[in-house]
Amino acid sequence: MTSPQQPSVRSGRARTELEHRSDGLATGVRRIPKPLLLIAFGLLVVGGLVLRGVLGGVLLALAAVFVAWLAYLAWPRSDRLERMMRLAVLALIVALAVVSFASEGLVF
Repeated sequence: MTSPQQPSVRSGRARTELEHRSDGLATGVRRIPKPLLLIAFGLLVVGGLVLRGVLGGVLLALAAVFVAWLAYLAWPRSDRLERMMRLAVLALIVALAVVSFASEGLVF
């Protein structure tokens, strides 16, 4: 049985630098038990939806930054469907953050 071929990944200087700077944080995130990480992320999103206004927008923005960071790091190794799903989740969280900020009159 043959193993699936790994896609060749060529990284530019900026990507390599960000990946290198993210090593410590990524290692720390990997050490957190997955259920605890999921609960923390869920609390950010649910807290952002419940609290609304500036605080809700900040919580949702933090969740969006986390999703964007993970998506950026995984992008070269992701297939098209995984990329689309990551972008959809990111777009939804960003839209919710904008709505939360807009409810306080901070956007538009």
